[in-house]
Amino acid sequence: MGDKGGGGGSALYDPAKLEPYRPRRPAPVEPAREDLDREVTLGGFARLIGVDGRSVTQIKDDRPDTLPDTVDGRRWYPRARYHVRDLLLMWNSRPGQGSGSDRRRPPLPWTAPRAEE
Repeated sequence: MGDKGGGGGSALYDPAKLEPYRPRRPAPVEPAREDLDREVTLGGFARLIGVDGRSVTQIKDDRPDTLPDTVDGRRWYPRARYHVRDLLLMWNSRPGQGSGSDRRRPPLPWTAPRAEE
């Protein structure tokens, strides 16, 4: 410690001891660039990214507010079609498992007004 506070040492924690507390997120999915503008159902999106269809369709039951608007600008309905790019944003921003994961959820891009392209 110096005479004005602070010190010459490091106040950092050991990263190995902090590792169990690091927030966990699922690995992001990156489909082919030409697939981003495709229109798919939730089941079609699951096939495209190679996961079980229930992994994607359960989102509409558990967290319907996280689904983007359909290609016709509506909310979810049976056999609704979405742009892959919109579902990809939703899928890659989902929080990891565990209680309180919704508090760690970042703001969803499609909830803000979209700039005209």
